Amino acid sequence: MVDLFIHETGHLIFSIFGRFIGFLGGSLFQIIIPFSAVIVFGRSSLKSIPFTFYWTGQSIVNVSIYVGDAPFQRLQLISRGAIHDWRWILNYTGMMDYAEDIAFIINATGLLLCCTGIGIGIYFTVKDCLALSSHASKAVH
Repeated sequence: MVDLFIHETGHLIFSIFGRFIGFLGGSLFQIIIPFSAVIVFGRSSLKSIPFTFYWTGQSIVNVSIYVGDAPFQRLQLISRGAIHDWRWILNYTGMMDYAEDIAFIINATGLLLCCTGIGIGIYFTVKDCLALSSHASKAVH
């Protein structure tokens, strides 16, 4: 639900740059906000990186689903009269035939970020466990 709010806010913010950027702005903002969290929270604590990477990746995966739906329009939009962003974008650019390929690339990028976030989280967890184990064994001896 938070991603939907961020997406719709992106349309509002980016609409000042014209119709094309306005349509693209929802998906852009949906990726920009979590990516900004990677930078902002990562500067104060590296241990936030797994969560923010995962959130960014999950947002990118959601965008890929929306892109892949453009030719079919099976997703339920927030209102009956709403225009499918990616159907409009891909028609405008003449790239509708490539919707599934574009969605695949976007999806793979999102999944890679999610897996990277999980991997970094596992690294920090193992590192902390080893440090605790080392301190515990020194305290016993």
